[in-house]
Amino acid sequence: RNPCGAIAVLNLLALAGLDEHFSAIWAIPDKDASPAAAGVATGVSRGADGSWQCFDTPVGALHDHKADILHHIVSGPAPWFPHGGEAIPKLCPASVVLVDDERTSFASDGPDRAKVLRYCKVARYDEHYRDCGPLNQMGGLGAHSDLDFDVLRAFVQRPWEFPDDPGALG
Repeated sequence: RNPCGAIAVLNLLALAGLDEHFSAIWAIPDKDASPAAAGVATGVSRGADGSWQCFDTPVGALHDHKADILHHIVSGPAPWFPHGGEAIPKLCPASVVLVDDERTSFASDGPDRAKVLRYCKVARYDEHYRDCGPLNQMGGLGAHSDLDFDVLRAFVQRPWEFPDDPGALG
């Protein structure tokens, strides 16, 4: 969720030099906020010339849960990829991977009970951090090692090599 919309997410990715790896970025507004009323774009898409353009996603018409939104994207990607969504090959729920640090993001409480079939739960931890002292709920991909990205890539490419039991990974 990002109350500042997709442009804020794009700006963070651009600062890290990661925006070049994306063709579309979406932000789910806070439940209590109305991004359309506030003028905050829920999507940005890279055009053929490489420039980013804002657009409104259909997120406001959906149940407010990531699993429901991903199922909507899979069933019809064109409104989520305005610069080429019609060219995306047919997707199925198992072709999407959600990376999140909230366990509740993987199964919806909505009427359709949508589930994310492939996901990576990112761990959080507490630690003394630099001059800040003890901080809790830290974490994220790459928090301890860049090897996290290699492991995630391997999971996306070869999920059968990863056990269902997270404790089995050590």
